[in-house]
Amino acid sequence: MPARTNPTLIACGRFTIAGAALTTQFARNCTFARTGAGEINMTLGEAVDQNESFMVVQSETEDVVAFVAHTSDTVKVIRARTTTAATTPTDGDFEVAIYRAAYGNK
Repeated sequence: MPARTNPTLIACGRFTIAGAALTTQFARNCTFARTGAGEINMTLGEAVDQNESFMVVQSETEDVVAFVAHTSDTVKVIRARTTTAATTPTDGDFEVAIYRAAYGNK
C-alpha cells in the first residue's frame, strides 16, 4: 500500500435542525436523517473504520454545541445540545466532515 501523508475527505455536509424539520444544504457522499430531538444520523456512502478516521462537527448557532459519535463504519450520530444544559436537545445550523486519517510519514 502506498504511503499517504494527508487525510482524505470521506464525506461532508451542512444541515439545519428546526423543530421536527431537517433541512440539508448540501451532502457529499452522505445522507442525513433526523432520528429524534437534536439527533441526526449521517449515513456515509463509503465505509470508514473508527480507528482510521476522525470526525469534525461544528455548530454555527450561538449557545449550541454539537457532538459526533461513531455508530458503525457507515453511520455516525450527530447530537446537538444547548450550552447551558448539555443534556437538552436543541435546534441549529451545523457542518460536519469525516476524514480518513493519514498514514505513512508522521
